[in-house]
Formats: sequence, C-alpha cells, structure tokens
Amino acid sequence: MTKGPFVMPSSSFALRTSDEEWDRFCEERPPPGSNDLMALIKRRVLKAEGQLQIFMANLRYFKEALGKLRRKGAAA
Repeated sequence: MTKGPFVMPSSSFALRTSDEEWDRFCEERPPPGSNDLMALIKRRVLKAEGQLQIFMANLRYFKEALGKLRRKGAAA
C-alpha cells in the first residue's frame, strides 16, 4: 500500500477508500459492513479500479492478506 496523491500512478488495479474506512477494516473486530472487501464494495465506500480480473481471480488471497492488517493479525 502506498499513500497518494500520485502524479502518474502505474498499477494493474487499485482499491481506494478513505482512511477512516481502512481504520474500521483494520480493527480487531470490525463492524458489519466493514469486515470484508466485498462488503465495503457493496456499501460503495471501496472502489476497485483497473484490471478487475486480476483482483477477482485472486480475491481470496487479497482478503486474507489484507485481513492480516487487523490489530490482532499485525501483533501476531
């Protein structure tokens, strides 16, 4: 993860949301609607941009990898 803004960003795809939403997602026990990437997309607070085939083909990996950012996962 890299915090922007960027002059000329280069990536295959990007997941974009506010700092507050990432903070909620990273809580040890996030509230309903903030506990899963697809829940954030459904609530329209997370935008998936770019080549979404890469994201969807590896969805489980991204869910588990980003889940490690949670308070408990980061400490373990």
